[in-house]
Amino acid sequence: MKLLAFTDIHADMGLLRKLVKRAQKKDIEVVVCAGDFSIFENHAGVVLTLMEKIGKPIVIIPGNHETPERLAHWCKKHPLFKFVHKCLWRYHEWAFVGWGTDGFSLRNVEMRNAAREFRTQLKKEDKVIMVTHQPPHGTDLDNLDGRHVGNIDIRKAIEGIKPALYICGHLHENAGKSGKLGSTMMVNPGWKGMVIEL
Repeated sequence: MKLLAFTDIHADMGLLRKLVKRAQKKDIEVVVCAGDFSIFENHAGVVLTLMEKIGKPIVIIPGNHETPERLAHWCKKHPLFKFVHKCLWRYHEWAFVGWGTDGFSLRNVEMRNAAREFRTQLKKEDKVIMVTHQPPHGTDLDNLDGRHVGNIDIRKAIEGIKPALYICGHLHENAGKSGKLGSTMMVNPGWKGMVIEL
């Protein structure tokens, strides 16, 4: 499978038009947005309407600029959007799980509970792709001026679930970076986006 992932476009319509054009190409099967597609929900409807023109499944979570309730409401009315905040969505042999919203929390009990729930829902044969907005603690993706500002519970969820691919955003300084945590490939695709083949 080949997917296009992006995050943190913050309603930049010029960037989004380029991403939509790339996503519409035949080789891309699924698009992943790891949140912060708006500026505190301003222009959210315009952004999502343009994203819908991709015409393919769009796995999406809220960033710290969006509320889960409003995004979930949109996704219910627009079937191409696959809302995976605290949810699981299956595409062929792939299982997408997600957690959105967080900014700079070091721990999050809700995230811990969601990760436990994911583990009960996942099948042994599932190939997992995990999407969060905030990065995991103690990795290349959460390093901000020599300090690790990611979330410990997200890291533990990755270590427990062992997804094949992990996608996050939030820290603009780390856009375009990748790394590994155990066997998991991790990326922050940034606002320019990243094509990933699995």
